[in-house]
Amino acid sequence: MATFLDSITDGVIILDTQWRFIFINDLGTRIFDKGYEELIGKNVYEVWRTSVQLEAYYSQFNLWLEHNIYRSVNGISIYFRDITQRKQIEAERHELFICEQNARQEVELAQARYAFLSQAGRVLATSLDIQTTLSFYVAPLCLMVVNMYQNLLRTTHILNNIYIHT
Repeated sequence: MATFLDSITDGVIILDTQWRFIFINDLGTRIFDKGYEELIGKNVYEVWRTSVQLEAYYSQFNLWLEHNIYRSVNGISIYFRDITQRKQIEAERHELFICEQNARQEVELAQARYAFLSQAGRVLATSLDIQTTLSFYVAPLCLMVVNMYQNLLRTTHILNNIYIHT
């Protein structure tokens, strides 16, 4: 059973009826920065003497709650509050951040296009020899714009991955 629980991609902790650790998988030990031997057999109160705060989403209620869990004389006390509005604002702010980054990239690309067209216009205006114009001026400018565009695409991909994983 331990092998199965270790294969789960979430952190897993199992406590007995006396609140003692009887299992924690590898991810759980990494998240809590405690070794397996430090936890197994110990009461949760021995390990964490302070309060615990966590946020959880309850899809059945479309609700985010912040939980503050405290040790009390008779066990534990859990205080919770609705943070749905705050989470919505955070999500909206993140969306705006992504939109801003995309807009900045579009401006940079537009500036690169303008610079390219300006330079190409100057070259074409000063050179009547098409072979000279293409080989010495336009081709390197095209390569510069292609490289700038590829860098913008990589940045967009990185930003999208950041958004997906947050």
